[in-house]
Amino acid sequence: MLILTSTFGSQNAKAQATMELTSSGALAFHYRGLELGAAGDLELARLNFERALQHMPHFARSILNLQLCDDARAGLLKPTHAVRLFRAANILTIADSAEALKLCDRVLEQTSEYAPALLFRGRIYALLQNRQRALRDMTSAIRITRDDFLAYYFRGRLYARFGQKAKAIADFTRGLQLEPGFAALNLERGKSFFQKGDYSRAVADFDVALLAWTKWGKDFTVFSAYLNRGIEKNERSQHELALLDLNRAIRLNPKFGEAYLNRGIAHLGLEHFGQAVSDFNMAAQKGQNSAEVYYHRGLARKRLGRRKQAMADQQRAVALDSTLAPALFALGEAHEFDRNYGRALDAFHRVTALDSTAKWAFYRKAIVADKLHDYPIAIDSYRAFLRIASADLNSHKAFARKRIRHLQTQ
Repeated sequence: MLILTSTFGSQNAKAQATMELTSSGALAFHYRGLELGAAGDLELARLNFERALQHMPHFARSILNLQLCDDARAGLLKPTHAVRLFRAANILTIADSAEALKLCDRVLEQTSEYAPALLFRGRIYALLQNRQRALRDMTSAIRITRDDFLAYYFRGRLYARFGQKAKAIADFTRGLQLEPGFAALNLERGKSFFQKGDYSRAVADFDVALLAWTKWGKDFTVFSAYLNRGIEKNERSQHELALLDLNRAIRLNPKFGEAYLNRGIAHLGLEHFGQAVSDFNMAAQKGQNSAEVYYHRGLARKRLGRRKQAMADQQRAVALDSTLAPALFALGEAHEFDRNYGRALDAFHRVTALDSTAKWAFYRKAIVADKLHDYPIAIDSYRAFLRIASADLNSHKAFARKRIRHLQTQ
């Protein structure tokens, strides 16, 4: 899955257009503010950051940059220091990281306890893959401003970037305790839960984030969380709950075929056979040209009485994946229904070759072999069924024993 990382304000970030900056208006005002700040016009820079936040109130970097302008205006930061930090942000690429570091160092030499400068420098070290120094600066910023939710936000993103998911979640959680309304923390914590495979908690955070800023729904990780939780619900036969997640996933990303495939499976489980076929058709149209699509569409078409179409689907599924045992079994059943017992026997035999525990394949194989008067195969298959059949299949087991006794006399 796609993991999106943070950037503070660089030409490289402009090119990547990360999901934190989903609004073109916020982007334009944010980068204009950086340029003005680097040029020394802190008041106009401040105005542009305010406008960026009007477009996107949860834009962390504009909040941080606005703090520089406010601190300079209030006399908490020398204007020359603010300008240096904006210059560092404006040139922050791998190629210019040495110069950006020098600018941050000059500020911190004179004001070592200024947290935003530590956050800026921590970002530079992160770009240079200097994990130890990046975390040192971020942690120092938190020590200085212990109640500042932004510091936890930025360090949490740094932990997430380095794969330390538990620490990232702890920082995002602390940030939310300090500022419950800052939904970007929910977004980032949700991504970390997603990376842990905890899709329910990821979705819970994304629900909150999307209420605050719907454009975050364009993030592929957000879409994937709803999709994956829907798949989990299907696997647990919780098809109605699966539909809720899969409907949301499709609203977020209507172009991804796998979501239609899994929603079709949910409809199939709920016996909504027409809707299932529609979703499987859509999955194929969206590029999900897989054996799974045709196998499941074949099941739905069979339940709708469209047996010829169902058989064609199972044949296509097997052509795409000759090891897909459920499709081979369904194809065997279709051939058996048409009294094409030779082809049915071949299909059931292929299933049992793939899966020695496929009791119903052995059972159907025995029956069609019986009808073909292939008594050795029938007897062996009945016996295989008896070895693996569960105790609750008494009537089937009694029938198998009866047929074995009869066939042994032939």
